[in-house]
Amino acid sequence: MWSFHSLQDFIIHLMIRTGIRDPAGTQLTEDVVEAFLRLVEQEKLRAPDDDGGGNMTEIDNVK
Repeated sequence: MWSFHSLQDFIIHLMIRTGIRDPAGTQLTEDVVEAFLRLVEQEKLRAPDDDGGGNMTEIDNVK
């Protein structure tokens, strides 16, 4: 069963991906968008001191 926060996080993540992918080829270069999304999927954009505990509604781990 999904909790509200996990569902909310999923929807927000999906909206961000769509918001980045939609302008690919018009406002953003397609290969750069795809490379960025690959980095996001591999979680390579996370700061070294980010413990992963934050979400879009509770970002206490942001320093």
